[in-house]
Amino acid sequence: RRHPDDRPVAGCPDRRQRPDLLLVSTNLVDAIEHKFWRYYEPARFTGVTPAEIADFGDTIPRAYVHVDGELGALLAEVPSDTVVLVVSDHGHHAAHTDGVFSGEHGDAPPGILVAAGPGTRVGAHIEGASLLDVAPTVLAILGLPVADDMPGRVLHELFTTPLQVARVPTYGDLVAVAP
Repeated sequence: RRHPDDRPVAGCPDRRQRPDLLLVSTNLVDAIEHKFWRYYEPARFTGVTPAEIADFGDTIPRAYVHVDGELGALLAEVPSDTVVLVVSDHGHHAAHTDGVFSGEHGDAPPGILVAAGPGTRVGAHIEGASLLDVAPTVLAILGLPVADDMPGRVLHELFTTPLQVARVPTYGDLVAVAP
């Protein structure tokens, strides 16, 4: 896929290249939910007009549809032997006050982690997983050592066969070398 100005779509890897790791981040849904929740659940807020609801009431669902379409385009480009993790760091809900931001996540539901690809367990449900578990799990998927001083753990429950995990004491003593 190409933009009209012929630049590659962000995140879509060149089929001739296979990166070991591709990270794609979007802040669209979070930003939209902060500003547009009042139109998504207008009964929770004061002063929302029918015209605003008509104009903006479907903004949050449309943001999800857009991001889902971008994810679908990316998934169409990755080889079938790719492990894919979709992670959100938090949920969202209506704010408790009529402030500038009508959506918040301070006490919202937890985020999600969805895994797919070869060796992933279909329908796995993991209790107690956290964002701190993502980095050790990604390192293990890549066959790289997990540091003993890293918070979090490898989420073996995501996989049909537990990952082989090499360990190192720390990554804290690595020195960055400029290219």
